[in-house]
Amino acid sequence: MKRIGFFCISLFAAFTACSQTGDILSIPGWNNTENNKVYHFFPASGSTKLDYYVMPLQKGINMGELENWTKQQAQKDIQAASWMEQKTGVSQSQRGISSYVTTVNDENKKSIVAMYIAFARPDKAIRWAKILYPANNYSKADIGTAVAHFVALEKNETGLDDFAGNNTRAQGNTDNENSPSPSGAARSSVIKGVVMHRETMTGLGGIAYPVYRPYLLFNDGTFYGWLDTDPYAINSAVSHREQPKKWGTWAMSGKTISIRWNNEQKTNEWTSAWWNWAEPAANGDKITGSFTAISGVGGGAGGGGYAMSSKNITFNHNGQFTFQSVGGGGYSGVSGSNTAWSSRDGAGTYILDGYSIEFRYNNGKVTRNSFYFYDNQKDMFGIGTGVYTKDDK
Repeated sequence: MKRIGFFCISLFAAFTACSQTGDILSIPGWNNTENNKVYHFFPASGSTKLDYYVMPLQKGINMGELENWTKQQAQKDIQAASWMEQKTGVSQSQRGISSYVTTVNDENKKSIVAMYIAFARPDKAIRWAKILYPANNYSKADIGTAVAHFVALEKNETGLDDFAGNNTRAQGNTDNENSPSPSGAARSSVIKGVVMHRETMTGLGGIAYPVYRPYLLFNDGTFYGWLDTDPYAINSAVSHREQPKKWGTWAMSGKTISIRWNNEQKTNEWTSAWWNWAEPAANGDKITGSFTAISGVGGGAGGGGYAMSSKNITFNHNGQFTFQSVGGGGYSGVSGSNTAWSSRDGAGTYILDGYSIEFRYNNGKVTRNSFYFYDNQKDMFGIGTGVYTKDDK
């Protein structure tokens, strides 16, 4: 299954969704009840209504594809409630969490948005939940809080405490914790690392999704938010003057990062449940395979918008890249036609360099942009504002 990252507006929520024993804890400011291991959460106050149910684990089932299972479970639940879908909903998979979102008419013929979300645990049991709210009167903040709670629950129950794939970091964060560092003493003395922060975005219809934003942290205690350019080309003085809203200050205490934007008075606290180190490319790293952008295309991988109307990119073991189809009208594969690899404006060679990537097009154009792996599996990465995940084919 593809693992999806997203770029978004911020939700700075701080709560723990579950204890080490797996018991599901409360959400601050929300009421909750429990009946036969069904946990019902709803805001304690507010003019809008939302019901969030965390359902019992489903065990010993032949799941198949989680996205299909989520849709089938949602439709069974809708039928059991004697509701009627207005039209077939939308299925989506987002970094280990599958969702099915639809609009239904309830028993009173009121229009309700029903969001079903699920993830598979390492023991092959499935945790799922449903979020219900009126189609015409809802709070985006409440939807975001419910989704963020489920994302934290997924992290706890799947053991994803080490998002960046380095177990030594997960075992002991300290004030002087070493971040992953690209080669070169000068770079390591300036850049601390790239942090991925869990946030949420609210899309069409008020649907909220879990997302990850990259923050470039400097050793001088400043940060560049939502990294979208070659970090080694950033002129701090010029950028502070021309892009003041991109900057802020940070500090780390134990496993908590404190973030404060330059144009805000509030300091936000990120606990370890909400951030992880991204991985820079190592010397000699290569990428092989076809990848699809699941967010942020348009001025993404190519740098400055160059040759990046395509959502697809393929790399081969020879250090080449192409934005062209590599054969059969598709993008999956690393051999492909000579035409795909020889395209003047849409192909060339590339070099990975720590937190950056350099594209050398066949027409002589050279561009650089930010680059980082989401984890050590190296099947998902960010380039500029684009987030790319490896094709399953």
